[in-house]
Amino acid sequence: MKLKIFYLTGLLAFLLSCNKDNEVPIPSAGPNSIMNDLYPLQQASKMLMEGVYRVTSGSGMFGDYMIVKWNRTGVLFTNNNGKHFIMQAGYLDSLVFVQGYWRDGYSDGTGLCTMKISKAEGGTSLVTGDGDQKIIMRGGYAEKDNEPPDQPLVLEYLRPFSDKVKNGNFYILGHRGGGRTSDRLPVSENSIAMINFTEQLGTTGVEIDVRLTSDGVAFLYHDGDINTRLTQKGPLAGDISAYTWYQLSTFVRLIHGERIPTLEEVLTHVVDSTDLRFVYLDMKSADAVPLTIELEKKALERAKEQ
Repeated sequence: MKLKIFYLTGLLAFLLSCNKDNEVPIPSAGPNSIMNDLYPLQQASKMLMEGVYRVTSGSGMFGDYMIVKWNRTGVLFTNNNGKHFIMQAGYLDSLVFVQGYWRDGYSDGTGLCTMKISKAEGGTSLVTGDGDQKIIMRGGYAEKDNEPPDQPLVLEYLRPFSDKVKNGNFYILGHRGGGRTSDRLPVSENSIAMINFTEQLGTTGVEIDVRLTSDGVAFLYHDGDINTRLTQKGPLAGDISAYTWYQLSTFVRLIHGERIPTLEEVLTHVVDSTDLRFVYLDMKSADAVPLTIELEKKALERAKEQ
């Protein structure tokens, strides 16, 4: 595994307020979803599916073009207006089914989406992993959460990614481990749960915030104080770096209930359990730099061995 780690000292971000109780729900097709009966697509099939698609029905909602890209956890559809689809795909006979949900990154908009690729419109090629990329996805989306996906959506394969994109050495980084609290995701920023979630959004790396406890443990946390923007109400308050690691790990829980992770835990998790290839360390505490460099070296060596 190739992993890059970059750190920068002294960056301060303006703190945005948000309502932690107003989480945007993740729509679900429920226990009777068609996905439970499907076979997974092979890697060659996924590569055939990737590319630029023209939106021939539903463009008023999602724009004229959409990108389809696989990642470790599923398939992502995205465009240039902030809306994206987090989907799963599989096949049964010569039919390919795609199911998940869409989310508007700039608002509360979200809803289910279900599509299929018939045998005559690319299903056979995708199941075998060989053939023409004449793919048409047909289905529908829900305009709101808890509504049926009855609005028509059709995507027609237009072209593969350019050689510049396929061969380019660039990374897509998720802020604060993959998403901020203000993004109203179901997991907390700077947590291992967020790092598990972020690959669904198409990221290939993460930016994380590093601080140091009073007894010398490097940990992830953005703000300088313990507050209800990032944590559940508890017995500790004030400067977060004034506490020991035992105190923080015992008495502080992040906004969705997760424990604050150490930097070593996070770097090990990235190497062992994700396909992320870049970690950007925003050093909130200059005192944490010497220890961070040593943990960085260990993580890079671990990645090299794997």
